[in-house]
Amino acid sequence: MLNKNVKGTYFYGFNTPKYKQENKKYYKDDTELVQDSDQEFTLQMFKDIVKVEVQKLINKPYENIVVLAGAGASIVGDKSKGKTVSQLYDDINRSLLNDKSGELYTFDYFRSKKIIDEDDKNLENILSVLIKAVGLFEGIKDEKFSKFIDVNKLKQTVEKIKQSIYQATSTYAFDNSCKHNILIKKLSGHLPNNSRLNIVTTNYDRLFEGAASALGFWVFDGFSFSNPPVFDADIFDWKLVKEIPNSKTQELKYRSNMINLLKIHGSVDWEMDEKGQLIKVLTNKQKDVINPVMIFPSSEKYMQSYQEPYFSLMTKFQELLRKPNTLFMTIGFSFADNHIFEMILQSIKHNNSLSTLITDYTLDGNKNPNWEELSEKSEMYDIHFLKGALNNDLLDYL
Repeated sequence: MLNKNVKGTYFYGFNTPKYKQENKKYYKDDTELVQDSDQEFTLQMFKDIVKVEVQKLINKPYENIVVLAGAGASIVGDKSKGKTVSQLYDDINRSLLNDKSGELYTFDYFRSKKIIDEDDKNLENILSVLIKAVGLFEGIKDEKFSKFIDVNKLKQTVEKIKQSIYQATSTYAFDNSCKHNILIKKLSGHLPNNSRLNIVTTNYDRLFEGAASALGFWVFDGFSFSNPPVFDADIFDWKLVKEIPNSKTQELKYRSNMINLLKIHGSVDWEMDEKGQLIKVLTNKQKDVINPVMIFPSSEKYMQSYQEPYFSLMTKFQELLRKPNTLFMTIGFSFADNHIFEMILQSIKHNNSLSTLITDYTLDGNKNPNWEELSEKSEMYDIHFLKGALNNDLLDYL
């Protein structure tokens, strides 16, 4: 278990050994790492040792690799690409404060009326409370109450928050500052030719699609190859093959350079058409997506995950984690989503051939209870923790 009270910084840890840095010294468990000579033991030397440990894990002959990418995977450093939930809160708070229409409430107003807690800046908590408030207040017709809260104004504020989240994530575009393509290429190289890398993400943006396109990879994302593409979860089960000419054995060759992409919280380019079909909009124009199909951050997402298309995607995700000889890797995912955490935990407990590599920009500090439980479970199961971010030094270890 990673001790959250430890002094110093963890770089890599699981059952044993654990690697950490403390006061410019480097340790494997409680043993300081030094050179045989009197020369300085450097950070790069330490990282090289950690890399050897990581390589032992990822170089096993896996038949299946599943990557779960959270919000941290989209943070590139460029302010136009990727934001934490707290950064989104700041942007939306500023937008509501600067609104001159008089048709929106501010977070401060909700605090003054005790609708949201004074110190709560968690966007998911706030949106959850406001959505519930809409349902609660809609049935109240008292004129005095309408002076306390205008339900239509409340609804408009909720829609403004959702619209702001959509606008923020729909502008992320893949470019050379992103490292998603390198991740795809490296991990795909660890798989046999008839297997596809599986990327599961809670992000709405199109960074992985852009990365695959830059590599010349094909993406199976649950949509048909029609125009417009229509959602059909069976697409994930199809493979592209061709017959080898002049072969007496009628050998089949699988097409390489393909990935599965499961966007379990929806996407900025998904919407329902007039027939009630979920389609993917083949455009780069944000205005062409009127009602994006996305699970917004609120307590409602647990119920929404049981609706289509999310239920089919979650079922496929669970199926992938139950496959034998699987490497499961997370990038920038906090495990705060209970429904996702529980599914992952059950897979870890029941799939004896599942190896788990949890990566994050830091392994220290006060994490949520789900993270702490996984840390405890690392003493019993094949769970590894690695300090690293996709657009920082994570790829050096891979």
